This record gives sequence, C-alpha cells and structure tokens, in this order.
Amino acid sequence: MTRRTRILAVAGTLLVLLLALLIVLPLLFQDRIAQRARTEVNRTLNARVDWRDAGLTFFRDFPNLTLRLDDLTAVGVGRFERDTLASIRHLGVALDLPSVLGSVLGGGKPIVVRSIELDQPRLSLIKLEDGTANWDITKKTPETQPQAESQSPMAMSLRRFEIRDAAVAFDNRQA
Repeated sequence: MTRRTRILAVAGTLLVLLLALLIVLPLLFQDRIAQRARTEVNRTLNARVDWRDAGLTFFRDFPNLTLRLDDLTAVGVGRFERDTLASIRHLGVALDLPSVLGSVLGGGKPIVVRSIELDQPRLSLIKLEDGTANWDITKKTPETQPQAESQSPMAMSLRRFEIRDAAVAFDNRQA
C-alpha cells in the first residue's frame, strides 16, 4: 500500500467515525436534554407545557445541535386552567454544541440558543375584564433569590427567528 493510499484510508476512516459520532451523540443525550428543557420550561412558567415527541440532530443546522419538539401545547393554570394559550405543530431550537455539552456534562455553563423556528403556531390570547392576560405566564421571582447551583442559565445569541403559518385569536373582554 502506498503512502497516499494509507493517508486516504486514514482520512476516510476518520470521516466515517465522525459521521457515526454525529449520528450517535444526539441519541445518547436526547432524553436528558428533552427532560431538562421540560423541567426548565415548567419551572419558569405559570402554565403546563408539554409535547408529544422530541428529537435531536446535528444535520439540520450544522454545527449546532437542533432540538425539535412536536405537538407542543401550553395550557394555562389558575383562572385560565381550561384555556390553551398555544399549540405549536413543530418547534425547532438550534443550540450551540459546546454550551450544550458543558451543561449536560455538569459544567454549569449557560446553554446558548442560536435560532428558533415555529411551524403552525396557534395562539389563543385572552384578556379578562380586570386586565389579567393569559399570556402573562412568567413566574415572578424575587431579585434576592439566588439561583440554585444545579440550574444553569440560558443565554441567547439569536441569529434567526422564523414563524410559518401562524394563527392568532385575541379575546379582549376588557373592552
């Protein structure tokens, strides 16, 4: 075997291993990242947020890791308990790979979000007579409350935000 053939064989083997790694890594971390996303979202919102399926891939927005949630719903709590605030057929979030690995492996680094895509979002916005709105769902936290060590913050470096085929209904009962 000539030197050139050996170099090509090694390069080909490395390329195949890299491709296999790109396929296997998302499968290894998929459940952990989806569970972390579910926990963080429900911890920070006054709503019940759930989805049917979650998936991870490198190939959609390489070199970023793309988290895809299918059939996402956000249902109100309290006075809006029976109202679905949002249903989204597909939500795609591109995450910076080094920040995801640092967070998943316990580095405590923030997860950096690069892009967000919403496919067929359906929003049902309601404002009651007293001015209470069902979209005001962020939990109020005291400024003095320290963040738990096990939680890492989210960081935004958003390059793209895309909404396709949206429908919004607004019910203003205050008017």
